[in-house]
Amino acid sequence: MTEDKGSLLKDLAKLIPGYGAYVDQESRRNDDRLAREFLKERLGDCKDNLNRYAKKALSAGDFELPVKVEPIHSELDRAQSRLMAAVEGYAGWFGHRDVDASVLKEALDVDQNMVSLVDQIDAIVQKAIEGAELSFDELT
Repeated sequence: MTEDKGSLLKDLAKLIPGYGAYVDQESRRNDDRLAREFLKERLGDCKDNLNRYAKKALSAGDFELPVKVEPIHSELDRAQSRLMAAVEGYAGWFGHRDVDASVLKEALDVDQNMVSLVDQIDAIVQKAIEGAELSFDELT
């Protein structure tokens, strides 16, 4: 019964002029924020894995590999810092600026592409930890 009530209330609220678009925009903003938070965590995981790989190389007596890995670690760190510093777009329901839904959709698409790239980077590093040779050409 509560599901029906919630649904009816949502349907009623969407009938208020302009409110449906506002809810859609807020949903896209929330999706963008969640994707960015996920990306920050995944980049942290990638950095941790890269650190493990460098430590493994050091333990094996390879002092050159950590030097090669450092620029990649720095790029991941920079990307993570930019995500943490990114300002979330927000405009209240009665705000005077219109938010273009297509721009919000584009931002979400960019976030999703970044997730894919971070997953690819992490997969390459994971293979290296497991014994494969790290392909610096693929990462740079």
